[in-house]
Amino acid sequence: MRKSIFTLAITMLLITTFSCKREDSDSVDQDKIYTRYVVEYNAEKDVTYARAHFQFSNATGTKLELVDPAEVLANGELMPFKQALAYYETEENGVVSNVDFQYTDTEETVYSNSIDLVSSININNAIDTLSRSSNFMLEWNGDPLQQGEVITVTIDGNAEDDLVVFTQTGVNATSINLTQDKLSDLGLEEATMYIRRAKTQDASDVTSAGGVQVSRFDGAPLEIYIDN
Repeated sequence: MRKSIFTLAITMLLITTFSCKREDSDSVDQDKIYTRYVVEYNAEKDVTYARAHFQFSNATGTKLELVDPAEVLANGELMPFKQALAYYETEENGVVSNVDFQYTDTEETVYSNSIDLVSSININNAIDTLSRSSNFMLEWNGDPLQQGEVITVTIDGNAEDDLVVFTQTGVNATSINLTQDKLSDLGLEEATMYIRRAKTQDASDVTSAGGVQVSRFDGAPLEIYIDN
């Protein structure tokens, strides 16, 4: 059965979660808590997710669960902790263009960060077939690529490990080259194409450990056929 890129991403998160030690946030120096804030819109589900991750010291440090009076809010809503994935998450139907995060640590120091959702992006629905034998220049529906953004196109075939990824980072680009050398790794098969616009930058209000904020727009997936 074909696995989507999003299913694979969740699987990797689960592996990472259960392979890492987790602690309560009151057991560490509050000025050494690294934060990662994410706003992600999923066009297939028409849902915007807000997520907050807390780790000791850096991005690969021990995952932390906040202990009262510590808390984190997204647009004023208390974010619940997802035990299986070791992060905090809220969701809201439709596109949410901006999310304000407010994190309070156990010493009641408050950190505020705001994330704007990146511009929308979608695949041209006129595409129904791709050839394994030649390059294909995919023009997306949406704004040109902006400074700091990355466009990712993923094609997931029927086979268990049948997946290729293409990226575009050129400022003002309006298309991405799906190169023959990667397309040839796919079989003659039905496949699903995904497109994502993302931007990652340093968060502005953080501890001495630092932190990042991520904005992502996942366009609606498209079913295609890979031909010779």
